[in-house]
Amino acid sequence: MATRHLLTTVSVVCESDMILSASFITPTTLGTFQAVGMMQVTFKHGATWCYSDVTHSIWTAFCESESQGKFYLQNIRGKYTSVQVH
Repeated sequence: MATRHLLTTVSVVCESDMILSASFITPTTLGTFQAVGMMQVTFKHGATWCYSDVTHSIWTAFCESESQGKFYLQNIRGKYTSVQVH
């Protein structure tokens, strides 16, 4: 029997000067949540970037941070493999 893989997506609207929204996308196998996924960030100037191998703990810290823009600059940009998708 083939294993079924689903994608779980959690999105937030940011109250940042530079970030419009962000999503954390992770594969789920038979209800088992994976702790590493892809983070997609859409900036207010229109560009969207995807960052691979982001841990769920980084995503949670990003969501809970006082400033998502500062958190992004200090903990995500330049630290993960990324590609601009829009």
